[in-house]
Amino acid sequence: MQASQHRVGSLVPPWGLSHSEDSYLVEMMATSPAGRTKVKLEVEACAAGTSFGDASCHSHVSNAWTELPHPDEDTGKSLEEEITGLAEGTVYHWRARVLYAPFKATEDGIGVPKTPPHGPWRHLAGQVRSTDIRVGLPDDGGLWGQFHRRFRAFIEGVTALLQQVIGLLIP
Repeated sequence: MQASQHRVGSLVPPWGLSHSEDSYLVEMMATSPAGRTKVKLEVEACAAGTSFGDASCHSHVSNAWTELPHPDEDTGKSLEEEITGLAEGTVYHWRARVLYAPFKATEDGIGVPKTPPHGPWRHLAGQVRSTDIRVGLPDDGGLWGQFHRRFRAFIEGVTALLQQVIGLLIP
């Protein structure tokens, strides 16, 4: 299991920076001893000091089920989920787990349980404590950080100007 920098594609160490103002990517290898099945990735992210399960936490589940072949055919599948809607400059602790459904669960007439079976919650590198990541862009004056901040300021200025123009045109 690992966290990746958004749009950069490199791993983030514990307490590392996400290189995004509001998100990061979680990747986890899914396996199943039960043979062919379907899997999804579930990730929960909470601001530092907030307990997992709190209403303020961000919970994300993959949109689509992924087919997982029999263990003899493959070693597993890598699942990814982008955690979005986070506050810049905030440290989050997070955990992830795999949800399981029968292999034919998405065929016509067959349903997936409302609460599907799942594996245990996992933490980066098997840490006993939760895994932490700081959401934000580098403040080191790097080229990407400078560009992103200037571009965001430009977009905010254009948006404000357009709102004023629309306000004048539409009474």
